[in-house]
Amino acid sequence: MVVVVIIGLLAVLAVAGLQRVRERTMISRTANDLRAMAQAFEAYNLENGAWPPDAAPGAIPSGMAGRLPAAWNQPPSVGGLWEWDYEPATPLVSITLYQHRATLAQMTALDRLIDDGNPSTGQFRINGAEWNFRLTP
Repeated sequence: MVVVVIIGLLAVLAVAGLQRVRERTMISRTANDLRAMAQAFEAYNLENGAWPPDAAPGAIPSGMAGRLPAAWNQPPSVGGLWEWDYEPATPLVSITLYQHRATLAQMTALDRLIDDGNPSTGQFRINGAEWNFRLTP
């Protein structure tokens, strides 16, 4: 009986540790994808003197075919879709995580990894149910 209890406790500890590693991997992958996508959009802006036009969630923005990493066509590791938001009147220029399934704690951890760790300030911000990785201040 003691052996069964010990094995059960070890299994619980192993599962918890595995979950933490899985979550850190998911956050790191999302951060790397965002950085690669941001570089593609910034290169487009430098070459063309303007940002690509706004695009629907999951759609490749006009002029970006072949420029974006393969991750753009795949669901983000936190779920949902990637979206290019370009609203000159706002001015919002961002890569958006649309309809994700991540918790606020997970997204705050992502914010700490790529920005200032505060969801309401900096380059990576919460915007209602979406998160924007802003390419302009």
